Amino acid sequence: VKARSAENFEESNKIILKQKAELEQLIATKDRFLSIIAHDLKNPFTSLLGFADLAYTEFNEITDQEKLSYLGIIRQSSQNIYALLENLLTWSRAQSGRIDFNPDPVDLPEIVDFSIDVVRSAAENKQISLYTDFSKDVIVKADKNMLSTVLRNLLSNAIKFTPNGGSVTISCLCNNGKASLSVADTGVGLEQDELSRLFKIDGNLKNPGTNNETGTGLGLILCQEFMNIHKSRITAESTPGKGSVFSFSLDVI
Repeated sequence: VKARSAENFEESNKIILKQKAELEQLIATKDRFLSIIAHDLKNPFTSLLGFADLAYTEFNEITDQEKLSYLGIIRQSSQNIYALLENLLTWSRAQSGRIDFNPDPVDLPEIVDFSIDVVRSAAENKQISLYTDFSKDVIVKADKNMLSTVLRNLLSNAIKFTPNGGSVTISCLCNNGKASLSVADTGVGLEQDELSRLFKIDGNLKNPGTNNETGTGLGLILCQEFMNIHKSRITAESTPGKGSVFSFSLDVI
């Protein structure tokens, strides 16, 4: 009886410890979510409203060049807000299990080209060259919307952390029924301790971009969750001062 009681106590203790860890993770997730809404969502609105107000009140006094500059800042702030809101809503649905997963045959070069078009303006603003290096006939099994979100986030991050005049390359290598996709940049790179915190909600890794672009780190966490749904995983390699490479694999059809 004593042995059985001790065994039951040990099992109950394991359950309590597991539930404690899950609760701590939920609290960290909630705190991170509120932090993003309270701080990271507020910042781009500050720039947006501030420069919109300046353009409105001083329209007749400022030069055309200044107006163009204000509009550029307003445009970039609006894009940042949209991207953040999209990630927040998608991540929220993923956390609550309300996100649909519909894997279908996807033309990989086509969706890569589409994703490049989405970020081309941001790349051109920093004179960053975008390259592709992959076979033209690669069909993978994936959820098109999720894959598009992953590519957009990886490309946006690569551009964000690459200095003016750098480059970003998307490459694909097919082997043993898998298409391994990589997004490589010539950016500032990451230290080893930063790499270990990349995909953690409580990692608090929010380094500014090379042009002081802001971010929350939420995009990468969302990307990793989407790849987990695909039974895949994003891996990251980086060398400070030389750039980073983010990779994942999908089944070839």
